[in-house]
Amino acid sequence: MFSDTQFWRLVWKEYRVHRPLWLVLLVGTPLMQIFFLATIWLFSAGQGEWVTPDGIVTVFGVGFAASFIYLLGCGATAFSPW
Repeated sequence: MFSDTQFWRLVWKEYRVHRPLWLVLLVGTPLMQIFFLATIWLFSAGQGEWVTPDGIVTVFGVGFAASFIYLLGCGATAFSPW
């Protein structure tokens, strides 16, 4: 099955379709996490702590949201009629 040309064409097509989505998430997720941590640090009422319970929840929330967005994007492209 893996030596079949049609199979590898399908794999290449799926890779090309999903590549922009995972590249955006690969770059955007850490940038959003750093942005939110810096915002929490700046507005932490002068405490100057990087790791706060709010920061940890925010970082994990952004990570979970990114994985959910990737799940929706892959599902949408898998069932698209194109």
